Amino acid sequence: CSYRYPTFLQRVVAPKDRSKMSSLTLAASKGGGGGGGKSAKRSAAPKAATAIKTSTAAALTSPSDEDDVLANQTTPSLPKLLSALALGVRAANGLPSPKDSDYQDDGDDDLAFLMAFPEFAAKCHEGRAELSVLLSDILSSVKGSISAANDNDDGDCADDTASPEEDGDYGFESPLLWEKAAEACEYLLEEVDAFIQDVRDGSSNVAGSSSSSSSAIISASLESAAAKARQKSKGGYSLMMSGIVDMDKPQITYDFAKDISNARTEPFVPPVHPDKPYGVVPLENTLRPMPGHGIESRNGDFGANSAPGSGDGTVSKIPDDIVAPDVHYPHQYEQEIRTLQYRDWQLAVETEERLGEHGVGGTLNRSTGAGSSVPTEKGLWIDTEKDLERLVRRINNPAENIREIAVDLEAHSHRTFGGITCLMQLSLRRKSGGSSLAGGSSSTIETASDFLIDAIALRKVMNHHLAAIFANPDIVKVMHGADSDIPWLQRDFGIYVVNLFDTGRAARALPHFSSAGLAYLLGRYAGVEADKKHQLSDWRQRPLPDEMAAYATSDTVYLLDIYDRIKLDLKSHSDPRVSIISVLDDSKKVCLIRYDKEPFRPSGYKSIISSKRNKRKRSSSLDPKNERVLRALYDWRDTMARELDESLHYVCPNTALVRIATMCPRTVGALQGLVNPCPPLVVRYSDEVLRVMKTASAEPNSQNAGAIAAHSVLSPKRPIASSPEKISQLRASASPFAFFRPAEESDNGGAAQGGTGNGRDLPPRPSERQNPGIMSPVAGTDVL
Repeated sequence: CSYRYPTFLQRVVAPKDRSKMSSLTLAASKGGGGGGGKSAKRSAAPKAATAIKTSTAAALTSPSDEDDVLANQTTPSLPKLLSALALGVRAANGLPSPKDSDYQDDGDDDLAFLMAFPEFAAKCHEGRAELSVLLSDILSSVKGSISAANDNDDGDCADDTASPEEDGDYGFESPLLWEKAAEACEYLLEEVDAFIQDVRDGSSNVAGSSSSSSSAIISASLESAAAKARQKSKGGYSLMMSGIVDMDKPQITYDFAKDISNARTEPFVPPVHPDKPYGVVPLENTLRPMPGHGIESRNGDFGANSAPGSGDGTVSKIPDDIVAPDVHYPHQYEQEIRTLQYRDWQLAVETEERLGEHGVGGTLNRSTGAGSSVPTEKGLWIDTEKDLERLVRRINNPAENIREIAVDLEAHSHRTFGGITCLMQLSLRRKSGGSSLAGGSSSTIETASDFLIDAIALRKVMNHHLAAIFANPDIVKVMHGADSDIPWLQRDFGIYVVNLFDTGRAARALPHFSSAGLAYLLGRYAGVEADKKHQLSDWRQRPLPDEMAAYATSDTVYLLDIYDRIKLDLKSHSDPRVSIISVLDDSKKVCLIRYDKEPFRPSGYKSIISSKRNKRKRSSSLDPKNERVLRALYDWRDTMARELDESLHYVCPNTALVRIATMCPRTVGALQGLVNPCPPLVVRYSDEVLRVMKTASAEPNSQNAGAIAAHSVLSPKRPIASSPEKISQLRASASPFAFFRPAEESDNGGAAQGGTGNGRDLPPRPSERQNPGIMSPVAGTDVL
């Protein structure tokens, strides 16, 4: 140890005794060096160990006590010191080196490190082999076409002596494989271009080209298809990876984590405006808890547990085993919504002459048909309370005469349990004659028409400034598919919507519409083709990329002109049941949706077993022991997600949960090696997971799922760490793609000894795990 780690021993040995370290170095060199082969080294090992032990004791003892120590060879701290040193050396030696990998010359240190693990390397080689076979098969299928094209272009005879690679037997590392793949893609796209050109030229060999109008339609559709293919081939993988943002959770950064309560038995208290603007029923009469969990009434007139858009008002049965609060708070504006009287001006429609081809605001382009791209202009960004106040003053200004606003929301659900609203898009009417879309960079709050409100930065003041606008019955809120937006506004800002026109409901009411989606309405009325590639993007990131900002703006920039046009279609429809009033009545039902926490159902684990995805991999039933384990893990996952404000999928996906319950690992190493990649929180709380499984396995007669849910299998609630600690922990576990080297199967897992009992919101130290054999890089460094 002295020979390999002299600096470390200089730190643990007192300064006055450092002169004696030469004896340790001499003992180590005598024990490990010299000749004599393996047998000589084996015989020298015990002597070296004795010499090191004796010399270390002497180094740690004063000169006056040296003889006694050499005689007794007993020092209370000596065994612990030697044990710690041995464990540290073992952990350090267990770390792979990029030099052990075949990829150290690729310039990618991370890949070289991971490829040093045999299991990881084997999986990579297996995947490469499968990909090379797949690519070779694809290239072989288009080889004849490419060869024929080359022969026609060059006029030369092909060489009959082809190499094995040229015959299609490509290796994954062969540059020729990727060269041929790029050539095949380019050839196929050129074929599309050639066909388009033939259609334009009216070539006789193109079917359906006799008519110039049909040729134009075919040409336009093929051009759109070719553009999509090129776009997807360019950025499909990078687009997927760009959606995963490694960042601090905004709940911590913007200090609103303490305002989020996900507890199972605590009711949701609406953060309603203290003055309840435009209220008919006083706030003290509505902000009172009512008995019962209220799950059956949270969807209002749509019925319980059913999608608001699919129900007919029938109430479905509430499961008996749900765990939910004993009380709930009613909808704060229910009476105001039910008694709303529609204004005469909102029932009136614009004439066809006034609407024209482009609408009052000039955003529509009905003559071109679908196919145009969405404009790239983005709305005016608002992230300060001062700017938000200016926007509110403009909306409330009587001189502006603002009667309708278009609203949409973007939310995030992966790194939070209940979800958080990240962005609010708000558009105002353009004056007749049509200003440019979005307004451009020179617009101000007083002149712009489209706005992007940072709902994360302004979360704490949104209610104060916007609650009155959304509750104002003299302002129509035009939204599309507001079934989710309505409860999001209540949950995050205490905002309730009164007087809504849902264009999605209007599209459903018109029987000749083939779809009720916003993309269909954009194509039908605005002549643009919506690109939904950012629908699942991470809207928490700041600054928001320009492309995402433009995408968000496009959701509301056309909505008011579509609102005018769809009202005209409703007014002119022959069926008396299809009318503007019927759509407004349906929109009322959407406004009556009441947000409430998602209850926990202990028997919900059965739906995981019976899911189609798991049926393809294993039987739809588990043996009693594994089923008890799955039920306990299902409870543990829900409790962890609520406490840490993470989604269930982030804590542990369903497939991983079933796999762990099926295999029932007994050690930390076996658990972490069972799922690849192992979820970060499963890694951090491995001992706790093992303890949960052990407890569930030892209770064969425990069938009371409700008792398990009410009294969680977890240890008592962890204290909430300070913000800096939380941020540090979140950074450490932010990536879901972290790889850990699991411990050996022979190691004694911490689960056999029960929980860690450290009571902290931090991963237990290896000494507390009672698993000295763990070989992850983090544990190795910690031990050393």
